[in-house]
Amino acid sequence: MKKIMKRFIKIFIVLLLCFMIYIPKIYADPIVNADDYKPPAINNGGKLADIGNVLIGGIQLVGSIISVVVLIILGIKYMMGSAEEKAEYKESMMPYLIGAVMLFAITNLLAIISALFN
Repeated sequence: MKKIMKRFIKIFIVLLLCFMIYIPKIYADPIVNADDYKPPAINNGGKLADIGNVLIGGIQLVGSIISVVVLIILGIKYMMGSAEEKAEYKESMMPYLIGAVMLFAITNLLAIISALFN
């Protein structure tokens, strides 16, 4: 096992040195003036981006309202329930919390990605 590892390391070092030694030639035009370059206008999707932003905002709003309402209902049931019912509500809280966190995380991540590309 040690011999194989030593051979592997030697081969890796040789390949690394070969890649470091190889330097491709770059042919650039020294006459071009950088101040004359005008990049093309960036089109960020227009209507598609607007529709996506509206959808993300709507999903965030509806999801937030539903999450808060369900949390209030579960909280009231937990406070009014007996000891056995409280244990059942604690078990049902975990999927709710995972779903709520996923909803907020995914919609906020999509909003961040959308903002980065606009």
